[in-house]
Amino acid sequence: MRLLCVEDESALREDIAEFLRLQSYEVDEAGSGEEALRCLSTGQYDLILCDIKMPRMDGYELLRHVRSENAMVTTPFVFLSALDERDNKVHAYETGCDGYLTKPVDFSVLAATLKSHIEREKARAYMHISGQQVSHRHMMAAIDDALSGPIHNAVGVLQHLRDTLPVLTPTGLDTQLGTLQNHLHQHAVGLHAFHSALEMRMQKLDLHYSTILSADLIKNAMAECSYYHPTTPLHYKASPPTAELLTIDVVLMQRAIGGLLGAIPNAFDSCDVVKSERDMECWTLTISDHPSMADGGDFEPIDEFTNLSALSAVTRQRMAALNYALQVVQAHHGRVEVKLWPHDFLAVRFIVPQPSE
Repeated sequence: MRLLCVEDESALREDIAEFLRLQSYEVDEAGSGEEALRCLSTGQYDLILCDIKMPRMDGYELLRHVRSENAMVTTPFVFLSALDERDNKVHAYETGCDGYLTKPVDFSVLAATLKSHIEREKARAYMHISGQQVSHRHMMAAIDDALSGPIHNAVGVLQHLRDTLPVLTPTGLDTQLGTLQNHLHQHAVGLHAFHSALEMRMQKLDLHYSTILSADLIKNAMAECSYYHPTTPLHYKASPPTAELLTIDVVLMQRAIGGLLGAIPNAFDSCDVVKSERDMECWTLTISDHPSMADGGDFEPIDEFTNLSALSAVTRQRMAALNYALQVVQAHHGRVEVKLWPHDFLAVRFIVPQPSE
């Protein structure tokens, strides 16, 4: 376990560090908030023990910086201060600390407090890993269902053709071949979406931002969608002249939108199933199975831990496309929401932060 001890009184800091090392902790020392920031920029710590009253940067300011960094947002942070008033403790906890010890140092209480917080953080990390493993199992089950289901159906159609071919009329044969083509097409769509999601998971995502009008983005996604609907593509309709200018990774976002559009069961015009809005802070895009779903509330947020396979049959069927879209939007520091209607109707909403115009 690696700890960072931040204390401007060198003699006290050395005493604390020596005691903690005797408890089998690895300890780095910092004599100021600025020095602590340098340590935090180059290393990872299991806990931060910090004084409050320090010159230039006090403990509160250091804590606010720690909590603003995603990598350290859950790192246990314990104050050790001579300030024993109630208001100081309230302010410390409101700022985001995990514990508050007072000077003079009671080393037995210090040892027990640090052990408690570190064990709790280890348990939280274990639960996080377990959650990821469960999410992985759910995703693999859904992918297996999405890929093997159409193949099993296609095998059934082929067997039926084999049994009935001598008596099939031309119309009946055409119907059976169309059904077979549809099942094979669904399998190809699942493979394509799964490949995209897997490709993103295997590489460190490095966004390449550029600007594009929302109308052009949707039009390009419709072209991407032609892979999914080779015979009955969605039709693009130009957006109004007030189309929004977006700053995004165009290639990734276009592929994410195209994958979701490709899963829409009925061919609509783009203005019916895609709704795009932009305000000063974010861009909102809604992709719906039915035009009426885009309006109103009832959207629920999803993340990488959402069990999409258990949420509904439609989210299970579209697992690969939803996972890919979720990764793209989260990489843009945005969020994804879904709305479910009876009879397996789905709407997906992206909310993506945008720079001020």
